[in-house]
Amino acid sequence: MSQPYAAALGVFALSLASTSAHADINISNKPTQNMSCDAGVCTPTAKNAVLNIGDLEGMLAGGDVTVQGGDGITTAAGLEIDHSFRWSSKSRLTLSVGNNIIVNAPVTVAGAGALTLNYGEIKPEDDLLFRKKGKIQFRHINSSLIIEGASYVLANTLSSLSAAIAANPQGFFALASDYDAGQDGQYSVAPIHALGAEGSTDGVLNGLGNTIQNLAVVTYAKRTSASMIHLNYGVVRDVNLTNVDMRAERGGNEDAGGLLASNYGTVKHCFVSGGVGGEGYYNGGLVAINDGTIVASHSSATVSGVEPGGLVGANRGVVSQSFATGSVQKIRGTRSVGGLVGANDETITDSYSTASTSDRGNGGGLAGETGYHSSITTSYSTGAVNGGAGFIGFDSAPGHSADYWDIDTSGATNGCETGSCDGVTGLTDAQLKSSLPAGFDPEIWGQSPNINNGYPYLLANPPQ
Repeated sequence: MSQPYAAALGVFALSLASTSAHADINISNKPTQNMSCDAGVCTPTAKNAVLNIGDLEGMLAGGDVTVQGGDGITTAAGLEIDHSFRWSSKSRLTLSVGNNIIVNAPVTVAGAGALTLNYGEIKPEDDLLFRKKGKIQFRHINSSLIIEGASYVLANTLSSLSAAIAANPQGFFALASDYDAGQDGQYSVAPIHALGAEGSTDGVLNGLGNTIQNLAVVTYAKRTSASMIHLNYGVVRDVNLTNVDMRAERGGNEDAGGLLASNYGTVKHCFVSGGVGGEGYYNGGLVAINDGTIVASHSSATVSGVEPGGLVGANRGVVSQSFATGSVQKIRGTRSVGGLVGANDETITDSYSTASTSDRGNGGGLAGETGYHSSITTSYSTGAVNGGAGFIGFDSAPGHSADYWDIDTSGATNGCETGSCDGVTGLTDAQLKSSLPAGFDPEIWGQSPNINNGYPYLLANPPQ
């Protein structure tokens, strides 16, 4: 912070070295320290850097502001927002850092202002993360949002979002605010038909941590799914859906998914609660049929169907660092239900389910059934099993690795109903809560008696 500006605010720029291991710039209500701000550009001078929200709002009232990270060795390389702030001017705020941007509190562009986000300049694997009550909202949908060099179209209703995506499925879109879809009434088809295009990775929908609540899609026609998005070839991320009512009332060719019917792209950091059911075959709390990648997502939905899963009905791709906490029930037939996935034909890794399952004898606490080429690694289940086995119903895979089920909470003494069940081990509730199970990477998994009821939890996808 320049000295004249610092003096006017009663704060001072500190350049003292910090011995703290905390390497993020912290935007909060704490006093500014270890930050140098001059001519609208703020840079950390040490690892333990803080930018006060009042100071930031004051600068934005007068012009554009850039907050940029340091080298990550002697100065902060990431950024974490721990207190809400807003600005009503036309100024652009640019956050540009080498590591993660973590948003733990609401950020509101209340006027005609603009926002630019750049992250992962030092560590490309780092990301934009929304935690706790974090979200980004825009009061004017004509405002400018740029993320990693791409300009986003903002929408504040489901109908305007649907129209924008239909006009350009391979564009970049963001949800500008929370939205109550209950005012839309009941949809008879998925409101968004397709994001992206087959053979392309373009097409991004970023929910910015915002929530769509009370979305109801009930379908009766053939080849129509009950979901928010029918097909995804691009990226759907940071979308929260609460209290959904998704029902596909004709079986066979129709399925219900809380967020997606069919995923060929990527789903990350998404959440669904409510109910997903009807006569669909592969109904899933988050996605009905996954042929792509699902990462760091979860569902607490109540799911029913012919071969349903708490998170995914049928997995033909990758499910990673994700979990389900609701309940899953079979409505008819001889197929199986799974707490996380109904039918797994590919890869599940570093995931878990606490969902209860009811299957009349064929279900699995984590997966209903597995194909020969499938694999499940470093995953666990704890949900009560009403019929079936603690981990997998029908197991056709040649082997799994470092997988576990809770003997006490599941009420099941066998890990699999059929098959070799290699690599699946039963643990008592006390054992599962005492320490990370063998094979679980402490860089991926954490454990605390105060988090996730003492069970292992995912560092990149902690329970909310």
